[in-house]
Amino acid sequence: MGLALDVIVATAALIGAALGIFNYVEARKLAKVRLNIEPRAMFPMGFNGENSGHYLSQSKEFLRENQPPETIGFKITNLSSFPVVLDELGFLHHGSKRHAVIPCPITDNDVKWPNKLNPRESVTVRTRLVYMLETSNLQKLRCCYVKTACGSTAKVQGPVLKGLVAYVRDAV
Repeated sequence: MGLALDVIVATAALIGAALGIFNYVEARKLAKVRLNIEPRAMFPMGFNGENSGHYLSQSKEFLRENQPPETIGFKITNLSSFPVVLDELGFLHHGSKRHAVIPCPITDNDVKWPNKLNPRESVTVRTRLVYMLETSNLQKLRCCYVKTACGSTAKVQGPVLKGLVAYVRDAV
C-alpha cells in the first residue's frame, strides 16, 4: 500500500509541475506584444476626398496587369490581449542597421499617428509609392517593421515587398 501511495503522490506532483510550467508559458504569451503586419499593394478605384477613397488591395502580388500600385499599404492587427500604441512604421535594409521611417502614414480611419490599437483591432496604413521611390534605397529593402510606444518591434517580409524590390531592381 505504501508503494502505491508513493506512485500516486509522485504522479500528482509531476502533473502539478507540468501544469505550473504550462501556466507560466501561457502567462508569458499573454504579456507579450503580438502584432500581425500584412504588406499590401493598393490600387485606387475611386476617390471621395483628398486622402480617402476606394482601393483594390492585394497581399499576394505586387503588380496588377503589369502595372505597379500607386500606394503601398500595411494592415496591422493587434493580436495582444491589451491595447498597444503604434509609434513607428518603416523598412529595414540588408547589410546595415539603417532604416527608412514612413513619417506621417495615412490611416484608413483618418486617425493621427501614433495610433492606439485595442485587442483584435486592425488598421490599414498606406503611403504613396512615389514618395518611397524618391526617399529610400528600396533595392536593399529587407523587411517592414512596426515599433510600439513600449519599444516592441514586429517585422515582416511578404510577397508584396519582394515584388517591390524586384520591380525597383528591374527599373534601375
